[in-house]
Amino acid sequence: MFQETLTIARHENGYGGIGGIGITPSGKKIAVGDFNELSPMIDRGTRIIDNPPTEDALSAPWKAYIDPTLVCGLKCGFCLSSVDKVRAGRAKIPFLKIDQMMKINDQLIEAGVLAVKFGGGEPFIYGPFWESVGVLAIAGIAVSVSTSGVTLARETLLPDSKIETLKKHRVKISISVDGEPNFHNAIRGRPGLLEEVLGTGMSRLIKGGINPKKIEFRSTISKEPQSIRQLEFLDQLSLRYQTKTRVRIARPYGSAGGDGVGINKPTSDIVSLLLELRLRAKSNPLLNIDGFLGFDGKTKASTGMDCRAGTRSVGINARGEAVPCGAITDTFPESHSLLAGKTLLEVWQNGSAFKKVREWFKKENATSPCRDCGYVNACQGGCPSVRLSVGKEKNPLCPRELNL
Repeated sequence: MFQETLTIARHENGYGGIGGIGITPSGKKIAVGDFNELSPMIDRGTRIIDNPPTEDALSAPWKAYIDPTLVCGLKCGFCLSSVDKVRAGRAKIPFLKIDQMMKINDQLIEAGVLAVKFGGGEPFIYGPFWESVGVLAIAGIAVSVSTSGVTLARETLLPDSKIETLKKHRVKISISVDGEPNFHNAIRGRPGLLEEVLGTGMSRLIKGGINPKKIEFRSTISKEPQSIRQLEFLDQLSLRYQTKTRVRIARPYGSAGGDGVGINKPTSDIVSLLLELRLRAKSNPLLNIDGFLGFDGKTKASTGMDCRAGTRSVGINARGEAVPCGAITDTFPESHSLLAGKTLLEVWQNGSAFKKVREWFKKENATSPCRDCGYVNACQGGCPSVRLSVGKEKNPLCPRELNL
């Protein structure tokens, strides 16, 4: 029995076996085979979206990942947005002006996007983020944000009124915690940072009325030996705060690409790490590991060798450009501006960058050695950024082949 109504309900056309999708006020995403199955959750306040069909994808993005600014004072060696490289090579760090951000917000709403996640850079020091939260939430879109936590302990940087805004609009908050304090502070380049985050910062959020279920710790494990040794701390951290801790492997893109700290090869240390992650996640339900490690799980969208890039999700960078996914821009560098010319919906349906990625997925579905694996609809062959970084047809970190 459905317990919530939908803020958005969207007709779909069978891609991945999906006939309808929707989102609830609490941020729960619903996917069904027949749009009529959503009827019990639709009321007067539900926005009903009926887009034209898109070949080999949902009719519009299910979720948008937005990096509206690359302004950040930290120096993380695995930054997905390559902020350190941008800072070193550019005179001016890109960011979206408020009128540009609002234009993109309008396009997200028009397309019927269900969820938006803000990253960066540091979103909490980006002024238009706060206007965007209200605009998107009022339109029924679930909003989440990733933060390094640098503002959490300081009233001057994050006033109580801003915490009230997060509470009011049910914003989900992902806070970076990569290991014990000395390690975390060293790789982030900020002494005392984690102590502030876990002390005053967390206290301010809870006292400000933020639901603990709307807070998660987000941890990145890189191939550096000291990073690999942080699992015990992260495991205990989740239990101490009773807060979900999402542990992900540093993917080989952004600052972690090339000869960086990204993980794409199964060394003995990495195999041991992956095994320990799976074992800890099985005994601690608060520990959420990367999807490709959960290969024996289930997914509703049985789309084979197909991640969400360009088929269910979109990336939007600080220059206002839409890409299928920031993780594969080394292989698929083409992008489409949303600030002049075509809208997000038009780009999604007919943009050449998105068509190229979808064609690549179709080829994978037809030729990949993973296609006949009984778990392909769960792990979908692992993250394409890993396969592409080593030029392999098959995921080199496949948990089945590594006997995890």
